Formats: sequence, C-alpha cells, structure tokens
Amino acid sequence: MMNKIILSLSILFLSCELYAQSDRTPTPAERAAIDRVVHAVMPVVQAFANDNWELEDGGPDEPEDYVVQKHPDVVMGVAPFSDLKFSVKQGSTLWNTQVKPLLEKIENPANTPHNDKEAEAYDKLLAEFQNLSTITIEIHVNQKNINVNPLKGGKGDLKIPGCYFSYRTATDPNDSQTTNYVLVFGNWKNAKLKYYSNAPSYEFSFMHAKGSPFIENIVIIMKGNEKHIQETLKEVDWTKINKGLTL
Repeated sequence: MMNKIILSLSILFLSCELYAQSDRTPTPAERAAIDRVVHAVMPVVQAFANDNWELEDGGPDEPEDYVVQKHPDVVMGVAPFSDLKFSVKQGSTLWNTQVKPLLEKIENPANTPHNDKEAEAYDKLLAEFQNLSTITIEIHVNQKNINVNPLKGGKGDLKIPGCYFSYRTATDPNDSQTTNYVLVFGNWKNAKLKYYSNAPSYEFSFMHAKGSPFIENIVIIMKGNEKHIQETLKEVDWTKINKGLTL
C-alpha cells in the first residue's frame, strides 16, 4: 500500500514538474504583445454587459500571471483569457419577464420528471433556461487551426465588419448551448486545408517564426442568448479587435 502511495506521489510531482516546464514568464516584448491584445479585446466584449446583463466570471489574466509556452508550435503560445460568462441580472426587466418565470417552472415540484419522456422535456427546459440566461465567450489568440466553415465572402459569412470572416455554426446535439457564433480576425487567406482525425480544418499560415513575440490572429466564440448576441454583433465596433494584432 505504501509503495502505491509513493508511486502515485512520484507521478503527481513529475506531472507538476513537466507542466511547470511547459510554460515560462514572458519577455518584455511578449508581455507588450499580450497587453496589446487584452487592451484591444476587453473593451469590445464588455459591451455585452448592460441593464439586463452582467459579467459574472472570467476575463483576462493579471499581468503578473501571464505565461507563454516554452516550445510553442505557433508564433507565441499564450492563453491570457479565461472564458467570460455573462448572466442576466436578477431584478432586471429580462429577468422578471422571461428568466424568472422559466426558473420557477423548472423549480416547481410538479415538473419533477418521473419517466424518460418527462426527463427529456425537463432537459429541454434546462437547456432553454441556460440559453436564455447566459452568454459564454471564448477568446483564442494565435489559433493554429479552426474547423472548416464558410470562407470569407461566402454564403455562410456573417460579414461582420473587422472580421476576416465570421459564421454561425450548425447545431451541436452534444451541447445544451447548441449555437456558436465565431468571429475570426487576422489574415487567413493563406490558411491550408488539413485533416485531423478525418475532420477537415483550416490551418493558419503564420508569417513569423515560432516563438516570436507576435499575435497574428484572434478567434472569438460566443454561445448562449442568441437575441443578445445578434444585437451586440450589430452594435459593437469589432474593427477595434484588430488593434490587438501585431503583424
């Protein structure tokens, strides 16, 4: 038993050491690039907060917590953002008129499922509540590849000003929040078609050498309350995101 504990601890310490070795503190040039993308992106995405919505969780790392990969397979491997979660404010108009009634329906003991059919209906209620009451935003920088989707100017391009291209994904049956809005920034015109596990994707062609202190692309993925997402897509000046690119 003691030998198993020692072995487990050794594996744990080795894993921690390997993880620690994979990242390092950024150089001044890298820190400047990270600051630039944070300062470009955050004022734009914070527009999702208004009288009905508030930022509940997530955002950029503190500058003292910035890290970069030691051996990146892109120009600079860095992930300075945690997923942002916006929620409907309790007591707001949207909360009182739409979210609260749905929540009360979910919490009503009379709606507790007792069979598979009722469980399926209850799951749909939960998914509806999740999609209505939250918005999640992922922010990726120096993305190596993205799933194959409509090209710039194509039929499926949402044509959001400032984006190289943008699109709305098909329904994902494995996710209760089934629609993603994807905004792609940077120069993707030389992206190459690649296959990973038989799934086609576009692989970004970076201009600078691996490990260089540059940010060449930004990908923003949004899911949740589609009405608010669509409204904000029209209201926000997304061209400002490009200020975070250091080409």
